[in-house]
Amino acid sequence: SITKISGDDFSKIQGRFDIRLSLSSSSVDEVIKKRILLKTPEAAQLLSAQYEKNMTALRNLFVFNGSVSDIKGYDGAEDYIQSYPFVHYQFLMMQSALAEIRKHGNSGKHFSGGERSMLSGFQETAQKLQEKDENALAPFYLFYDSIHTFLDSSVRRVIDRCRNAAENGDGLKLQDVNVLKLLFLIRYLNDIRATPENIAVLMIESVNTEKLQLKEQVKQSLDRLVSQNYVARNGDTYAFLTDD
Repeated sequence: SITKISGDDFSKIQGRFDIRLSLSSSSVDEVIKKRILLKTPEAAQLLSAQYEKNMTALRNLFVFNGSVSDIKGYDGAEDYIQSYPFVHYQFLMMQSALAEIRKHGNSGKHFSGGERSMLSGFQETAQKLQEKDENALAPFYLFYDSIHTFLDSSVRRVIDRCRNAAENGDGLKLQDVNVLKLLFLIRYLNDIRATPENIAVLMIESVNTEKLQLKEQVKQSLDRLVSQNYVARNGDTYAFLTDD
């Protein structure tokens, strides 16, 4: 009777501990920056010089149309050093994307929409860039690969079919697959409109990216995806076509 706990009544045990610790999803970006993205002093120095050199370019690269205020680029040199190779907006958008994918039933039973998925997603994406130089940035579509195996077959089938068509030259190119992955990730997000301009910003993978040229490539990809029935166009916005 002394050792038996009825139901989930742990209040007596909890009463012995004064300190309450909780890791909320809102603080997971701090954990990612300290556990995965912490830089050596040499790397911090290099990135600081890099930011000073490219400050204006970086500010102009990450400008979204019609997004909510906290969906933005870097806040300054310190934010650049802490977040690199990721961008400020990715921490917020990835969290929302994981929650929405789970809510809309596009994920399997083993998919966690919270902290662990965020940590593994950022770690796996960072590892893909490890051979690149200090100009490389993480485009948002790379996060898709970290959740691909947890998604329902109906979604995976669309992406796989698109990739096969691109590899075989059946009306699509390989860059179109990345645009389709991105459109799936932002399918249910209200924070940002899926216009060619905003999609191009989400596709940026280098400090030296020519934004106008990238926007043109994105438009061509979207036209091909619409013509092959992977994407729906509604005015100036585009959406990943679900089974529904």
